[in-house]
Amino acid sequence: MKKAEKKLATVRTQYGLFQCVFEPEPDMGGYTAVAPKVRGAVSWGSTLAEAKRMIVEAIEGVYKTKMSAVEFEREDDGRWIAEIPTLPGVMAYGATKQDALRNVYAIALRTLAEEVEQGASLTPFSHFFGYEMAHR
Repeated sequence: MKKAEKKLATVRTQYGLFQCVFEPEPDMGGYTAVAPKVRGAVSWGSTLAEAKRMIVEAIEGVYKTKMSAVEFEREDDGRWIAEIPTLPGVMAYGATKQDALRNVYAIALRTLAEEVEQGASLTPFSHFFGYEMAHR
């Protein structure tokens, strides 16, 4: 029995272009879809076209979740700490809650820039900071 071939395709999301792998699913039929550069972006569709639509939704869902929440905590000494739990290691102190927020945004930008430098596709800066990026 011949094994079905994996297919590679680039999908367009609101966050940029992502290379995805589509593999025929022998048990259920259809295709499994994975975006290797987006941790947690896995989906399935009964046709290749549906699998492409579904992986776009998965990628966008991962990024919306990744950028959605900043958590705050007040330390005993009065300082504030801000953390973005979906971006590992992204936390910062500030004298005020606003200072902590500004500092954690700066660290988030550095972290996201490093991801881009290492080959990840465009990340959703506009949702993180509340304004849109320019497009050509």
